[in-house]
Amino acid sequence: MGHQPCVEAARRARRRKSHSNFEGKPIKQTDPLKFADKLKWLDGSPLLGKIEPYRRRDLSAALYTFDTNGRPKHNLALTGRAKKNWKTADLIFAALYRLLAWKSPGGNQCYILANDLDQSNDDLELAKKIVAVNRPIADFVDVKQKVIER
Repeated sequence: MGHQPCVEAARRARRRKSHSNFEGKPIKQTDPLKFADKLKWLDGSPLLGKIEPYRRRDLSAALYTFDTNGRPKHNLALTGRAKKNWKTADLIFAALYRLLAWKSPGGNQCYILANDLDQSNDDLELAKKIVAVNRPIADFVDVKQKVIER
């Protein structure tokens, strides 16, 4: 029981370090909407113009809300919407944002999970199309058959 405070202190230090640079200072992150403003949708139009106000609010709340120590407030987002309401597009955008724009000392690795193989293939195909339309993203990633690597 006497070592418990040391274990807790180590856990707190690891959590702090994961969202700070190597000196322990919080890392200034890029706003996801500023990231979106630099991207194009599949038809070549600005991506930000395709994101309705309620989706902008939800994306910002999930991806760009911090606690008083500068750590992300959320590590999971659950959104419920009807069919054909941009759920997959928002998922892919969030993954690309965290993969490419989110600064971290060790780099980032993102996984997109799907309920079945068909949905998984749809997700990957959309991600590949978004990468293909956006030259700056294509310069930073390698698109392979079943994965997009940084």
